[in-house]
Amino acid sequence: MHPGYKFKWFEENWTSTGEVRALSSTRIKLRRLWEGIYKKSDVLESTENPHQSPQKQRSYLESVLDGMAPLNRSRVPMPTRGKDELFLYLAEPPTDHLGLMEYWKSREAQWPHLAQMAYDFLSILAMSSKCERVFSSCAKQTTLESSRLSGKMLWHQECIKNWQRRGAIRMETFKHATVLDLI
Repeated sequence: MHPGYKFKWFEENWTSTGEVRALSSTRIKLRRLWEGIYKKSDVLESTENPHQSPQKQRSYLESVLDGMAPLNRSRVPMPTRGKDELFLYLAEPPTDHLGLMEYWKSREAQWPHLAQMAYDFLSILAMSSKCERVFSSCAKQTTLESSRLSGKMLWHQECIKNWQRRGAIRMETFKHATVLDLI
């Protein structure tokens, strides 16, 4: 869902047979996901008129620069009966003049369903190693002898361990008791 890459980047860079096959199946899966979930979904549409953006006070330098090299502000095509939001997005040439989130915020009014799909995809973590580490750590704490620990107690232990690792607290042993020193 990155507007700077789209399928064009993969078509140019993925050349082996397996990669081309994967790209083809990915297109089909994306279309099925779009048709099955997002195209039909109820999205709260913005009440703002996308063509009436608040006028920002521009500096003298900005007005001079805009006069010399105006920004290329392309109109976002609206979906029609034959062309839905996904089709229009994929037909649009790759662009990187806006940041990723700014791009989708600017398209939200015209393509609300596709923007929702993009937000859902972009909220998925690229790596899950940190949360897997926490689960693994909790599993080490729940032995047969301590299997009756509540989830809240495990949460407290993980929190204290994290604080200690980051240097927010210091734990010391004194006469077989643990002393907690808040720094």
